[in-house]
Amino acid sequence: MDNCEDVEIQRTLINIKTELLRYGVNGEKVIKAYLDHEKDEVRLKIYIPYFVNQIASGVNYNCETGKVIFYAGNLNVRMMNFRFYLKYDLHTTALRFPREQLSQIVNSPMIEIKEGEYKEVTLGLPKLKRSDINMKTKKIFLLNPKKVENITLLILPWVFLNLLLTTRRKKTK
Repeated sequence: MDNCEDVEIQRTLINIKTELLRYGVNGEKVIKAYLDHEKDEVRLKIYIPYFVNQIASGVNYNCETGKVIFYAGNLNVRMMNFRFYLKYDLHTTALRFPREQLSQIVNSPMIEIKEGEYKEVTLGLPKLKRSDINMKTKKIFLLNPKKVENITLLILPWVFLNLLLTTRRKKTK
């Protein structure tokens, strides 16, 4: 990714900004800071965990992301290390939101390794704060995932009933 414009990552970050706005969080300033930052690593810090979380939730895994590590490898090649902790979720077969929240991914610090020493860094990037929540909207799923589970529980019986009725109609024909 050295010095290249990767449209996939930029578009995904813009989609994340839109997703945050839907949930009542004004992440515009934060996402803009990531898009404008000089280091590609900061964009990958959000993109890769977001991507893995989306894929994992689609196949019923809960995913937690470890702190992202970046460093200069051999010949000063920029390197990154991602750690993901996946656990299969037996509770539902229906698609659901990833358990790891966007605010956790965005707000997590990175670990920079220089000359064998490591330290947590934010690279001057802002974090999402509770004050960024738009109180006019009631969509605060991002910071309260239990509300999402309650809504899912209300919708699932209707989905199951529709599937049952559809199956019975096919059998009677």
